[in-house]
Amino acid sequence: MLMNILAADDNKYALETLIREIEDIIPGNTINSFTLPSKALDFINNECRELKLAFLDVEMPGMSGIELAAWIKKKFPRVVIIFVSAYPQYTLDAFKVHAAGYLVKPISKEMLETELSELSQPFIYKTLGRIRAHTFGNFELYVDEKPVRFARSKSKELIAFLIDRRGASCTMNELAAVLFDESGNEKAQQRYIRNLIADIKASLSDIKAESIICKGRNSISIDISQIDCDYYRMLEGEPAAVNMFLGEYMTNYSWAEFTVGELKHITDR
Repeated sequence: MLMNILAADDNKYALETLIREIEDIIPGNTINSFTLPSKALDFINNECRELKLAFLDVEMPGMSGIELAAWIKKKFPRVVIIFVSAYPQYTLDAFKVHAAGYLVKPISKEMLETELSELSQPFIYKTLGRIRAHTFGNFELYVDEKPVRFARSKSKELIAFLIDRRGASCTMNELAAVLFDESGNEKAQQRYIRNLIADIKASLSDIKAESIICKGRNSISIDISQIDCDYYRMLEGEPAAVNMFLGEYMTNYSWAEFTVGELKHITDR
């Protein structure tokens, strides 16, 4: 898959060397190079329509690479940023803008090759299996890369909550407390939840994905082994997933705020 790549370094020789090494390791891509961060920013704001990967020096005239990375992230939240600097003391600042890597000059082709391989190719984010849950930002469930449609919005919220619980069983009472106002009729709420579960199973059955639902006598859970999920990847420490988290998680649902705190703690380490 060909990519649009940006490289910025005020040292012309270092920039040319970096470009040659990138071309050797991942050939055939378009590399847009700049010795001035202001020119790189102009390109990002006015010309660039898609960006997968950016290599940035840290100390540059007029604007640091950290500042430039923050601007780039605003337009391309999923861009993979790797800092290439002679100064190791900026590592913490780099990861605050969700950098995927930090290389200290002088770098070799082997160092660059290792850094790219350890990213698990986030710019070619591979889906594991048929079922994928997207939780960063709004929640969406996909099967064969098509969004799953449910008859009721509460059905979608219920399955989102099960994914958030990471395979833990939930009783009907627990689901009622999360999905409904506590002042409602308990029996009516539980009856409605059973209807939601039936709706979920019907929607998943139509696309041959119903096996992810694990139903007990008075409880329900989800088989996380069948689901590829950005949230789960991040908890496992995958750099690409950590880089993709920008502080938003299942923003459709207020109860998800508890998990946001957990994820922010991971990025602050």
